[in-house]
Amino acid sequence: MSIVACFVMLFLFFYELTDYWYPPTRDTLLVETKTDAKMKINFDFTFPNLGCSVVNVDAMDISGKKQKDVAHNVFKRRLDKFGKQIGYHEKHEIGSTIKSTDELLEKPKPNDPSDNRTTHQKLKEVNCGSCYGAESDDIKCCNTCEEVREAYRKKGWSFAVKNNIRQCSREGFVDAVEQQRGEGCKVYGYIQVPKVAGNFHFAPGTGFRHAHATVADLFGFTLKKWNVTHVVNELSFGEPVPGRENPLDGTSKVLLKGTGMYQYYAKVVPTDYIYRDGSTVETNQYSITDHFRRITSAHARGLPGVFVFYDLSPIKVKIVEEGSRLSGFITSICAIVGGIFTVMSLLDGVVNQLFSGRQRSASVLGL
Repeated sequence: MSIVACFVMLFLFFYELTDYWYPPTRDTLLVETKTDAKMKINFDFTFPNLGCSVVNVDAMDISGKKQKDVAHNVFKRRLDKFGKQIGYHEKHEIGSTIKSTDELLEKPKPNDPSDNRTTHQKLKEVNCGSCYGAESDDIKCCNTCEEVREAYRKKGWSFAVKNNIRQCSREGFVDAVEQQRGEGCKVYGYIQVPKVAGNFHFAPGTGFRHAHATVADLFGFTLKKWNVTHVVNELSFGEPVPGRENPLDGTSKVLLKGTGMYQYYAKVVPTDYIYRDGSTVETNQYSITDHFRRITSAHARGLPGVFVFYDLSPIKVKIVEEGSRLSGFITSICAIVGGIFTVMSLLDGVVNQLFSGRQRSASVLGL
């Protein structure tokens, strides 16, 4: 009976300890009233078939415009064909990495008020780069790789990045693309965006906006080369809290042939988690649906890449821990030990009385 008592006490002790470390929670639904809050999006994606030089990260709101006031801390890590990391991580800037024509032009000195030239006039004064046959009335000079691509797009011509395009070679795209051919890329970090519906995406090339739609510069490679196979190591909205599950963590999508557009639609639910000590963490939960669209031509609808669209629920979840404090835990342990000791003592006395009575009866019958 002593052995049984010890096992029962140990079982109840560990049960109480588990209840103390992982307290039960109470959920409450409220209406979200904050309008000026921001949301942190944590992500860790691996692209085994795309080099870091061609993977671009960008964030846009529901209207298709680039998000304003976006704080970010995004890094890229090159991977070899076996998935091993190469070198050190490299910080990545959100959005376009190509300098615009205005940035390439010589800016007037701040103390020169007489310089009132327009951007078009300044453009004429710099060396007029060739558009390689794609010149038009609107575009007569192409001084950057992006302007050459735009001229080709307006002509309806396919654009190929080759060494004979001086602007692209000068900006280092050709060298970077060729150097990282056959490599993969790991993109990880976080972005902090205003709490409005929008999307962030990983797309080959440099993102830019045209005709109210997001377009990606495909660098002229054939579409079959854009293998957007990827692994979602992590995708979460907000700070981690106990019990939160991220549906996409550990998900992998393998594309065996051609290219396409992976779309993830996340319904984000604001969540306040209140610990036993009264501290509150503002975070989010989400549900996910996904869709894949195969792209067979440069004129097809959609772009190669991984797009995460998120929308915010007007309902907020409030989760409150209701577990006992340390004093209550110690009291419960004492109650378990004392209660088991008392109950087993009573059972021991009863059993002793039964055996003692049988022994006396056996002695009387033996006489």
